[in-house]
Amino acid sequence: SALYYRSALESSGTSGFAAQAMPLDLVGGVKLSSYAFVVLSDVGVLPSALDRDLRSYVNGGGGLMIALGAYSAREGRVPVTGQAIGGEVRPQGFETAVVADAGHTALRGVALDPVKFFSAARADRGVSTVIAQLADGTPLLLEQQIGAGKVLIFTSGLDNVGNDFPLHPSFVPFVEQTA
Repeated sequence: SALYYRSALESSGTSGFAAQAMPLDLVGGVKLSSYAFVVLSDVGVLPSALDRDLRSYVNGGGGLMIALGAYSAREGRVPVTGQAIGGEVRPQGFETAVVADAGHTALRGVALDPVKFFSAARADRGVSTVIAQLADGTPLLLEQQIGAGKVLIFTSGLDNVGNDFPLHPSFVPFVEQTA
């Protein structure tokens, strides 16, 4: 997922961001406030100190994008926000997406309808706003305000395993706009 994400971010040419992939065991000593935003990709269990640091970062105005996947679904809760995850949606074949808020910044010019979703974490919406969902009603993209910051939760992965989104042209504007 880091390769797909970095490639999309760099190919946009207008984002002004540079992706820096980091394994979880090295993030603990990093000053998060020096980053414009943070992306967590199917991390599963977050160390409690990092979870606390990320909550503080977002509360202080930071941006966080969380992409869930199989590891996260098994963990049973969304990192940082704490929403419950009731397992995985694994349709026979695939599901398609339905946009609930086409005017949302993250989805402007993004065509989700041709994307095939093979799995997604069944995250409880909690106090989040649903921006997009799967055709079966499972939330796909959620947004939650925490203090002065925001968290976007994408309930599928950013790789080419849980969906084929990274193979579609609309993945680039999605990455750029969520950044």
